[in-house]
Amino acid sequence: MLLGQSHALLAIGFATLAVPLALSARSTSCTWALEGAALVWLGLRQSRQLPRWIGYVLQIAAAFAFIVALPAAHADYAITNGQFISAAIIAFAPGLAGRVRAGLATSSA
Repeated sequence: MLLGQSHALLAIGFATLAVPLALSARSTSCTWALEGAALVWLGLRQSRQLPRWIGYVLQIAAAFAFIVALPAAHADYAITNGQFISAAIIAFAPGLAGRVRAGLATSSA
């Protein structure tokens, strides 16, 4: 069991590090935001601190990657552009993590 969890943690770590090498900054920020929300959910389900904190750090890194990519982005349309959709995903992921946390807090009380 412990060996399997260790291998899963290593796989997630290497996948996180490979994302910026394969994708643009905007795609990296979206991927990290969703991965961070998933890790927060996993940490809350397992009552473990480490996955939750890594998820929070990934969401902050996603916001930073989005801000870095922002000056290079240009919007052709008001809502149907990559910049708006990326911002919506980055805003949605921490909201989802907060909703899951609040849902688990009320169900355990």
